[in-house]
Amino acid sequence: MTEKGLKGTAGRRPGSGSGDGHRRDRPKKPADPAYLERAALHYLERFATTRGHLAQVLRRKVRRRGLAAEVSEAEAEQWIAALVEKLVRLGYVDDMGFAEARARSLQERGKPLRAIRQGLAGKSVPAEMIDQVLESMAEEPGDADLLAAIRYVRRRRIGPARPDSLMESEAARKTFQRDMAALARSGFSYDVARRVLEADGPHGLDELEREAGG
Repeated sequence: MTEKGLKGTAGRRPGSGSGDGHRRDRPKKPADPAYLERAALHYLERFATTRGHLAQVLRRKVRRRGLAAEVSEAEAEQWIAALVEKLVRLGYVDDMGFAEARARSLQERGKPLRAIRQGLAGKSVPAEMIDQVLESMAEEPGDADLLAAIRYVRRRRIGPARPDSLMESEAARKTFQRDMAALARSGFSYDVARRVLEADGPHGLDELEREAGG
């Protein structure tokens, strides 16, 4: 801050001065049903979500805002439950639609079924719904995890997807275990990871993709 700016603020009491500063210092009103509905709609404008995850978001809002003295946590929980049900009825929240879209997105990003399960659970998709979505994906033609692993190495440019100049180098061959570890951390089995990394360059990946049903 400049010297002029420092002098301009010297001796000024918090909350005094401009109207903007006064508004910032004004205590926020406790959470109530109207506030929660505004917060929920604002969130849904930006993100698709599930009823369980939306309820978690709203609970955090309540903790940050607090409640009026005469309002219990149980009553606030009733507000949240009623609001979530309302948004489900209106079509703003669709757990199955979210689960299917999220699963496809994760698969396209090269995630195996095990990682997709974890990702859906982390968004509060009900377990039986996760089973339904993954069973549907597993029944589709082709090896879902093998195809996902191929997408993963292409996107990360590791293993046989590395540039040819690096594939022939000793340094690249020494990265095999590192690439195996990367695939393992992403949820791929040892057999799938090894099969993909042992493909003979980009053409080998193309051939493996055809064999996997891609």
